[in-house]
Amino acid sequence: MSDQNLNTLEQIQTQLYQLQLQQGIQERVLGCLLRGLARHPDVIDDVENEFHALADAMKQTNPELLDVVLPYIERLTKRE
Repeated sequence: MSDQNLNTLEQIQTQLYQLQLQQGIQERVLGCLLRGLARHPDVIDDVENEFHALADAMKQTNPELLDVVLPYIERLTKRE
């Protein structure tokens, strides 16, 4: 493998790692927010309805993303 290809591969791996870290942080922040909102059932119900409206809209525009979005929404809206 040439040095340029190796360098490009390393850059892609670094970017992927950073995206994975960013996603993990975002999920934790959203989880904290939703747990805080869970103390207010009317608000958390509205948030959950918005998530499901988002999923319904995605069904129309990007149905291929539903396999990723639905489990993500379920994980975020899981009530303890």
